[in-house]
Amino acid sequence: MSKDIKQNLIIPGSLFLIIVIVILNINISMEFLDFGELLIQQKLASNINSLDSYLSHCGEYSRIAAVSTARERGVAEAIKARSNDDLRRIFADKYELYNAHFYIVTDNSGNVLMRTHVPDNYEDSIADVQNVIDALSGEVTTYYESTEYVKVAVRSGAPVYDEDGVIVGTVLSGMRFDTEETVDHLKDILKTEVTVFYGDTRIATTLYVDEERALGTTLDPEIAAVVFEERQEYYGELELFGNLYQTYYKPLLNSADEVFAIIFLGVPIADLKNAANTLTANSVATGIAGVLVSIVLFYALRKAINASRSKSNFLATMSHELRTPINAIIGMATVAETTQDTTKKNYAIAKINSASSHLLYIINDILDMSRIEANKLVLDPVPFDFEKCLKNIEGIIKFKTNEKYLDFKTETDPALPMVIIGDEGRLTQALINLLGNAVKFTPEYGQVHLKVRLLGTVGKVCTLQFDVSDTGIGIKPEEYSRLFKSFEQADSSTVRKFGGTGLGLAISKRIVEMMGGKIWFESEFGKGSTFSFTITAEVCDDYIEDETGDDRSECEKYGMFDDFQDYRLLIAEDMEINREVLAALLEPTNINIEYAENGAEAVRMVTESMADGKPRYDIVLMDIQMPEMDGYEATRRIRKFNLELPIIALSANVFSEDIEKSLRVGMNAHIGKPININEVLKLFKSFLMPYRLG
Repeated sequence: MSKDIKQNLIIPGSLFLIIVIVILNINISMEFLDFGELLIQQKLASNINSLDSYLSHCGEYSRIAAVSTARERGVAEAIKARSNDDLRRIFADKYELYNAHFYIVTDNSGNVLMRTHVPDNYEDSIADVQNVIDALSGEVTTYYESTEYVKVAVRSGAPVYDEDGVIVGTVLSGMRFDTEETVDHLKDILKTEVTVFYGDTRIATTLYVDEERALGTTLDPEIAAVVFEERQEYYGELELFGNLYQTYYKPLLNSADEVFAIIFLGVPIADLKNAANTLTANSVATGIAGVLVSIVLFYALRKAINASRSKSNFLATMSHELRTPINAIIGMATVAETTQDTTKKNYAIAKINSASSHLLYIINDILDMSRIEANKLVLDPVPFDFEKCLKNIEGIIKFKTNEKYLDFKTETDPALPMVIIGDEGRLTQALINLLGNAVKFTPEYGQVHLKVRLLGTVGKVCTLQFDVSDTGIGIKPEEYSRLFKSFEQADSSTVRKFGGTGLGLAISKRIVEMMGGKIWFESEFGKGSTFSFTITAEVCDDYIEDETGDDRSECEKYGMFDDFQDYRLLIAEDMEINREVLAALLEPTNINIEYAENGAEAVRMVTESMADGKPRYDIVLMDIQMPEMDGYEATRRIRKFNLELPIIALSANVFSEDIEKSLRVGMNAHIGKPININEVLKLFKSFLMPYRLG
């Protein structure tokens, strides 16, 4: 029976089984006391969490909008020229772009030059507004505020700098809560009644009196005392306009730390209690609930099967992607082995090296995805030179763009911090993934641009935005939803033409989210795409760069090739090819090498070498997976009689838990395969150069 037929039979068969189980339990009574009350409380708690999340997002949107538009080209010039027309033109398309409801622009004295929401009202002063005061001091801040034109909103302010770095004005952006559109939108999200109070008066509400919104009505004085005077949230069961609600009143504090507005949520008690009583009163309702659960399970099963199919397609793609470089390696190895032409042999070796690097890249992507699936991907935040990191990335991508004659440009904000604390490797990985895709999907003589800018700084924490744009093939709208999903690729025909694992965007998304940011894209099919993401990072003021300032390899930097002739190395490795590779890589160092083919032999050789009390070996490279005795057990046994001998794990297992296990059993360090000779030499220098053990 074919795989597809089996899967098609699973769905109806599973659905039938679920329904049978529901019917068997249809007469089991549900004796939950106060189930209705519990349902109401859970509904209100869920709504409160959703409201808090909504308010937080509104504040973030307003902050991003203020900072981004303050850096828009032409804003500083329009402020200097005091041109209301130019400012209105610049901000005309910024509503949808940044989700802000309104913008205000001032000069460096706090005089209003433009308001988008009341375009005819400007030239007045708002120099006493806290957002303006903060922005003119170079800070980006966000507050709940009230003005003459907007009664309740969250608003952010950002400074506007000219080309000389002088603050010439401010941009304020905000999200309104005092409109019918806002409360109706919240009601659609929360499925509950919503009201916004300015002071104690309802100025926007979904509650109705005589088929009219209950605008202008006031808050109960007892509740007002709790919220305004005690500055506390209020919970309670209240009758409002003829209906009973479980209520929640959230106070909003302005920049002066005063309660000036309230957001109300009201869960209709009668509807939920009736539903709860129906559920608990008879077994028929239980059966209905069971059927509903069955439907949910049914669709969950279908989703699981679709996910399985996605993984199957992914594995088929992986098979092709892995076989391609392996085929190149085997083929070019045969060419190098059989040809007598030195030029042709060197060409074959170069191709083998390139295919090997590509194969390692694919394997690393698969390993990273497995870490993400297991929720084990971790960051290693340390101070690093941000400018140097960007230059290294530019150098890597420049090589690829030159091959396709692409116009590659990098634009960096002069205000970017020099040194930040973060995971340089993971940030580089995310950027290389996005830039690599841009290069891959852009035809020859196209354009690829990288833009990096500072969105703002709060204390020592900065927010950075990266934009990768190209003039490539773009993305079809119907493929948008699949773009960041694991084990899925946007278009199978595109994959066949351009190749790739389809994991890069999913990995990049996870890295960005772990760095406190978000990732998004804009694309027009046939014209190109822009992928953008933000991260947050701490600015480091006391970073000390490598004294040498030298980025040569360890061999070149320290002249190590002749330094280790008086030292003896024991390599415990069961694979002959791996022993040969290590011997070839270490040959220039003149270090003396002996070999053990398993852990038991390594323990015996170290034990025998200490028979006269003088250790024979100065350092050990210990493979983990070996026959007879693995590297972990071998290290444990050696540590029983020798605590000083440096033992370095040598393994293809590179997950954080593998490294931690190596250190726990007594190893001094861990090196992943494929071997990075510079990493090996750096460890040799660390363990051997300061002193002589043998």
